[in-house]
Amino acid sequence: MYTASADGSVKAFNAGNQEEQWKSTDPFGSAPRSLTPAPDDQYVYVGDDSGTVTQLSADSGDSGWTWDSGSSRVEGLATSPDGEMIVAGTHGNEVVALDADTGDVIWSDGDEHTDRVYETSFSPEGDIVFSSSSSGDVIAYDADSGDHLWTNSDATVSVRALAAGPNGDYVYAGDSNDQVRALHVTTGSQEWVNGGHTDRLFTISPSVDGTKIFTGSRDSTVRSIKTGGGDEMWSTDEPTGDVWGVATSVDSETVFAGGDDSILRAYNTDSGDLTWDIEAHDDQIRDVTTLGTIYTDVSSITGQVVDQHGDPVEQDNITVEAWGVDEPALDEADLGELEDDINSARDLADELENSVPEDYDEFTDDFEADDGRLDTREWDQAIDGTYPLVHQSDDWSVGTATVISSSVDDPRVRIDEGERVTISLWDPDEGGWVENQVDNSFPGAVTEGTIVVEQMDPLGETIDTRTLETTPKYETTGANPLSTNEHHVAEARLPVGIYQAYPEGERAKAYTFVVGDPDDIAADYAQDLWDRADRLEQRYDMAENALDDVVVRERTTTNATGHFEVNAPAGPDEYSIQAYKGDEEVITALNDLRDENLEDPSFDDLRLEDIREYSLDGANQSWLLPAETGTVYPEQQDAEVQVIRSDEIPWDDMEAYDDWRSWLEDELLNESVADLEGFDELPEEWTDENLTEIHDNYTDLLEENDHLQDELEDALDREVDVDVDYDDPDLNNDELVDEIETLEETLRTLEDRIDAGDGETEIGEETIRATFPFASDLEPDGVTVLKHPADGGDPTAVADEHWHIESSGVLAGDQVVVEYPTEELDTAVGQFEVVVANDEGVGRSDQVIQNPAFEGLVPDIQAISLNTHSPGPSEQVAMTVRPADGESIDGITDVTAYDPDGNTIAGEVRADDRATFTTNGAGVHHVKLTVASGSGDEFVQAFKVRALEDGRSDDPTIRVADSASGSFALAGEGLRNAAIEREDDRLAVRGVVPADEVPGSIHVKPGEAMTGADGLTVRVLEGTDQRQVSSNIETVVHLDRSLDADAAVWRGDPAWFGANPLAVDDTTRHGEVQLRGEDGEKTVIRTYTDSDGTIDLTIDPDPGIVAGLQHSLAMSLPSPSLPILSVGAIHAATAGLTVGLGLFTRRRVAA
Repeated sequence: MYTASADGSVKAFNAGNQEEQWKSTDPFGSAPRSLTPAPDDQYVYVGDDSGTVTQLSADSGDSGWTWDSGSSRVEGLATSPDGEMIVAGTHGNEVVALDADTGDVIWSDGDEHTDRVYETSFSPEGDIVFSSSSSGDVIAYDADSGDHLWTNSDATVSVRALAAGPNGDYVYAGDSNDQVRALHVTTGSQEWVNGGHTDRLFTISPSVDGTKIFTGSRDSTVRSIKTGGGDEMWSTDEPTGDVWGVATSVDSETVFAGGDDSILRAYNTDSGDLTWDIEAHDDQIRDVTTLGTIYTDVSSITGQVVDQHGDPVEQDNITVEAWGVDEPALDEADLGELEDDINSARDLADELENSVPEDYDEFTDDFEADDGRLDTREWDQAIDGTYPLVHQSDDWSVGTATVISSSVDDPRVRIDEGERVTISLWDPDEGGWVENQVDNSFPGAVTEGTIVVEQMDPLGETIDTRTLETTPKYETTGANPLSTNEHHVAEARLPVGIYQAYPEGERAKAYTFVVGDPDDIAADYAQDLWDRADRLEQRYDMAENALDDVVVRERTTTNATGHFEVNAPAGPDEYSIQAYKGDEEVITALNDLRDENLEDPSFDDLRLEDIREYSLDGANQSWLLPAETGTVYPEQQDAEVQVIRSDEIPWDDMEAYDDWRSWLEDELLNESVADLEGFDELPEEWTDENLTEIHDNYTDLLEENDHLQDELEDALDREVDVDVDYDDPDLNNDELVDEIETLEETLRTLEDRIDAGDGETEIGEETIRATFPFASDLEPDGVTVLKHPADGGDPTAVADEHWHIESSGVLAGDQVVVEYPTEELDTAVGQFEVVVANDEGVGRSDQVIQNPAFEGLVPDIQAISLNTHSPGPSEQVAMTVRPADGESIDGITDVTAYDPDGNTIAGEVRADDRATFTTNGAGVHHVKLTVASGSGDEFVQAFKVRALEDGRSDDPTIRVADSASGSFALAGEGLRNAAIEREDDRLAVRGVVPADEVPGSIHVKPGEAMTGADGLTVRVLEGTDQRQVSSNIETVVHLDRSLDADAAVWRGDPAWFGANPLAVDDTTRHGEVQLRGEDGEKTVIRTYTDSDGTIDLTIDPDPGIVAGLQHSLAMSLPSPSLPILSVGAIHAATAGLTVGLGLFTRRRVAA
């Protein structure tokens, strides 16, 4: 700490042992009067009674520059928080800003004060300078320009003591009327007054945490005063004579005081007890200051940026922004307690601009159809268990309907004014017979219960609640005319307004609707809102005015691994935090724009709002957009800040945002995985022998199917020579590679398919025999047999002598029989793949073979978890290998990737059993993971990843991959694990999500694994124990083939009645089937799981007459099923239809 004395010296003391460090006397023109230290503790600045300011070394006391004010005294002196500016108050009525390094004048004011200036101070942000004078004025200046901001003249006597608090809320002034006053830093208005002293005040020092100030006075006391209200906490009386200087230690535990008796004393800040005292000078102590500045009490928050799935985003220069609010800055008497943060004031402003409750906007956005009705499919997916529906009474139609149209219209979001409202409860687990028309209208059946109806005010608060009991209102006669069915509803006439209805005790199922015209309601609400606004206007304006000063905002950027450290100044109890990163071209331009507009305060820092306001054509890099704002605490370590990847900014223009979302959806739904299947090895890396043999075999297929050759030549945009001279020295291997890769993709996307059946494998001591049945007649030239090793080596064409064609007897076609010498299996595991072509189409089948001579363990890989399926062109991809249940592996030993040009990308295997590589350009990347089994033997697991021009965040996605050691799941976008299994003619896919993170949607991309399968089962589980979820989850299945319009797709099993059919290129309440891709070559099925997270799909691409009629009839009937009559299939359909036409309903209103 430092002291200035009337004995002509400045001294430095060690506060711990009270030993003097140095003493300086020579440079001063007269006795030192005031002190201020530099924030970095390199210098201390001294003002003296000759009107001079001197720079001293904080280490030695040696003098640097001096500045002469030309007046008789410099009594006020303060350093800016950044250490770049000194502000002096002179007895020549001037306030002068000096360059801290040189002593040069930056600006000065000699007009505002009419008498000598006693004290100066800076706001903690350094943007405001405060000064006080003998005339009693306290004046605020803009620190950069010296422009006058405000003047407080409440004191009629001199103000000698002045200090701004560290929280940016108040500046504290002590006057000769024995009073301490708290003034708002933005307006100068008085907040409170303390009159505890009995004589004039000379000095004030705030505590570092801003909760109290310490004052010294001519009454010989040091006092502690609460900043929140001005109450005195304690007082001392040890000093003899005036107390000229007090200063708080940086740790806030001690306050130092000096005065007329030349003794330097230390007091405990909590109790006021004397800690120590020393004889410091030979004359009065005029000022005391401590090392640094009280505004530098800063802790650090550390952490890492992660994506929405919790995976680290290992990129540098991601902006991390933290902001907190110091609540005392707002007038509690006016605004009350701020429960969350200063944004409550902004929220109020937003609410005043919205004419209807937020709940109504959200409900209509999610569930309203174009005609003001409810989108029942969306509503059904969003609710588990009993759910409410709202109608006008006339929506329950009279008995003219037949079995093939609903008697109850779609529910409404808007009810006409004056109409009776009908509210019903529906149990989705009831129903099941087409015995009445009401229960056919929506999933389940009408049930009884208690309904709560709440009316909301414009701010979404409940202003009225009523409880309605359902009673029998309607009666129907269904398939059995001798019986009737009662349907319970609740009816009421509701005044114009906005309402929510829900089953009693289940507020989460609230159905939001409006009675009357929303525009008329908005007009009525507007007046109420503005009346409320008038009452709150003064308090809101105060919050707006103080906002910039009370919000503590800090920014930093991440290092290359996505880690950050951000300062957290004292004051706020917690900080909100977010991260973002934009296109470097845009960021650079915005920084340039800011540099050109430094005079505009809005450009003094680059914020996300600037990015939204300014855009550049041609900016095409990916963005990291803030996810939901997180909360951290001072000194918190290892915090996680979440971002969302995006290809561009979601602009405030919601139409543009909707277009952006639609574009992303189209990109996702149109993507094929055909280019991600096929050869695990790069053909350009094959030996010349393997390359020419496989090319020769593949071109033979072209001669068997003209369509295949046409498609290949269209894709290559050139003719393909099927008679290649492989001995030609000028043969272009690049062309062969291009043709093989393109043909491989074409084989997988050609619409005309030959079905493959389940083959058999016999492994003998000398020969391995494997059969591959196909549903067509085959010729030798239309068959290619390949062998893929599991060690990452080249595939080879199996010689003709090792395979032949024979009649299958299974699929009314032929089968390829491979008989391969066991001794020629040179790897532990391999795969035989058979590709066939004829004039009917193309087909393929494969089987994994284990070498009987291998005595080690083969790793059973169930899945590989990826942090993303859709990385950007330069983004890290992280992988974790998931063995099957009960299996174990020794981990990943190596990872190698190849970019779209075939260049090798070095990967990294981490200590946490994850492997990573960084994409190098947009396009398909080949990945090879070397995995050690439990026996230590190594196997290569190969797959492909497509990097996009702009990285994309998708819903949880499972893609089926195939390698020489078998098929496995690629689980990405937040999935913890996944598994695939072929069960008879169905493909079973299981996805596991983290506990309590059940997604709203899951995507499945089975690819070639669906070949020969007539159905798909998807099951979503959660947690490490893989327990059943309790939620309906949207399920999106991507098929890389086009389904014809007459294809039969079912949610569940096919049935004549009561089934859930789906139609190609149409939407039903059970889902939709879309043809996607540029030419409709892809099919996307969108439906939803049952409440246990499971969905069964049955897909018949070419149904026969009976199966087609069954599907057509099911499409025309409501969901609940009729009993199957004991007649033949066709006759059962006819009989059921006849009974259906005889159904009728009768409506009655209960008394």
